[in-house]
Amino acid sequence: GGFGYVGAHWRRVIFYAEPVDEKSVPKTFPDYESAGAVWVSAGELEDEAKSLKFRSASEPLKWIPFIAKGGEPKPLRMPGEYKELFKDVRL
Repeated sequence: GGFGYVGAHWRRVIFYAEPVDEKSVPKTFPDYESAGAVWVSAGELEDEAKSLKFRSASEPLKWIPFIAKGGEPKPLRMPGEYKELFKDVRL
């Protein structure tokens, strides 16, 4: 288990979003949650990945190109094939 909870496991969820206003400027001043965060395009990612210090490089290297090539993110509901993995999470 994790953090003292019997049967608990670490799971990571990645959310995808797009700005409502395409003219909006991304946050540039870091806060506690975004310290070390960077904005990169899918085209820049492959070259920059060697020099950027990702906490977990496998995720942006997988999901950013997937979305850039037209991949569709899952909806904001629990897909049936994952319900068993998250049976301890109330939705």
